[in-house]
Amino acid sequence: MTDLTMISSTLSGIKTAVDIAKYLIDINSSLKNAEMNIKLSDLMTALADAKINIANIQTIIIEKDEKINELEKALEIKGNLRYEAPYYWLDNANGKEGPYCQRCYDKEKALIRLQVYLSGSWVCCSCKNIYHYRK
Repeated sequence: MTDLTMISSTLSGIKTAVDIAKYLIDINSSLKNAEMNIKLSDLMTALADAKINIANIQTIIIEKDEKINELEKALEIKGNLRYEAPYYWLDNANGKEGPYCQRCYDKEKALIRLQVYLSGSWVCCSCKNIYHYRK
């Protein structure tokens, strides 16, 4: 269900609940208890449906906010990421940070910091690629 459909459905449910509540207020005292109980049951169902839809909308909003934050962070990283063959560096206020594995970032957008392996070499602990220092 799309956001707009869910919102429309929720608003419709709330309108139904309000209409039923108005009906109950205006009800003629000559109605039987059974009819009143049916209308109260309809009211409870409409309100429960509205409550469920609102909870679903809240979940969707939270998920979208998380996705927006994730994309903003990825965009910020991409803007500060610099490729110097054969690896990546991340520019920050203190200069540069890294190096990071070129294969892991290119394939999975994962910033995996390289570790000193042997004299003159770096290794990625994730994909096991070995990079040699470049001067």
